[in-house]
Amino acid sequence: MALDLDIVTIAGHLCTVSLLPSETVLDLKAAIEAETKIPWSEQKLLLQANWEHTVLKNSQALSDCGLDAHDQDIMLVRSRPYNGKYKVDIKWNGSPTVEILGDLAKVSWGEHCIEAEIQWDPGLPQKATFTGLKLATSEWARRHTRGGHKDSDGVTETFTMMFKGDAAADGFSGTFQRQFEGPLPMQGCYLGDD
Repeated sequence: MALDLDIVTIAGHLCTVSLLPSETVLDLKAAIEAETKIPWSEQKLLLQANWEHTVLKNSQALSDCGLDAHDQDIMLVRSRPYNGKYKVDIKWNGSPTVEILGDLAKVSWGEHCIEAEIQWDPGLPQKATFTGLKLATSEWARRHTRGGHKDSDGVTETFTMMFKGDAAADGFSGTFQRQFEGPLPMQGCYLGDD
């Protein structure tokens, strides 16, 4: 019995492909390439459970990936030279971890996490920006709302990064701006791609 697999990006549905459970992730990537023209070599396919992502390996049979006869979404992210994890030092705001996987960014601030779609600058491939909503408040949010802002209201956080070279290991610099606050300098140090 064929598996009907919905392929999604962070922006939404991309395509649907049907494959047998005995076929491999590489076969799945070829089917996605046939539908979307995204080269298989630029595809990273993920199964998502809560905040955790499991990367599907090319040689795995679909049946060995935890896929079954039920329709399931598989997230596709395009590989980029800056994929990996970074420790980010932000003036007066500590050091979150930022994980970049293609067009997806995940920021971990202890118990708070945000995910957002990265906008890559078409004229300057080393420049990227993303904005996400963090379910928290801040001193400045409370001041600007005369104490009315709560964690459940959330604050938007914008990261603007300029990578220092052609590879992730070179790190990045840029600015961080939280809603109700001004921009602050930040530096990103590459931790690896695990």
